Amino acid sequence: MNSDLIVMTFDDSEMAQTVYRSLQVMRKSRVLGLDHCVIMTKDSAGQVRQDPGSQASTGVAGLLADLIFRFPEGVVPEAATARLDDEFLGTVRSALRSNGSALLFFLHPDSLSDTGELLNALALFRGTIHQTTISPQDEALLRGMPRVNRAGLCNEGTEDESSGKECDKNPWSPGST
Repeated sequence: MNSDLIVMTFDDSEMAQTVYRSLQVMRKSRVLGLDHCVIMTKDSAGQVRQDPGSQASTGVAGLLADLIFRFPEGVVPEAATARLDDEFLGTVRSALRSNGSALLFFLHPDSLSDTGELLNALALFRGTIHQTTISPQDEALLRGMPRVNRAGLCNEGTEDESSGKECDKNPWSPGST
């Protein structure tokens, strides 16, 4: 079974955090997939950052958030973008505007998360919902990719790019899969 990737974008930089907190209050956090959620914000200069409050910043959800939002178009390697639908990628990237925010949910079919419940909850808020699926094969390939920042350094799950070390194998280089 495929995993679901759901991204909700907002024109306000604080709205993703507000919606996330509201979803926590609903007391269905496990069913809603909050443990597989990443909060992203984009400032007026176009810089995209993961909110430190994101619970899933180091898993597949964090990697997907980096691939979608943090790497400029044309910089993300073909091996990584092949795992995502091009139309979905372009639509979601353009939907996160300056001074905007986004929630990214990665829902694995074996988890307690319920895609229908999440979509019903998100429908209560003003934002744009984008949804696609990721096959088990593509998910396995994504899970095998080390986290790499824009400088090509392994970041060991931290946001501090200067603390990285050289990667043994850079998945962003041509010919890597």
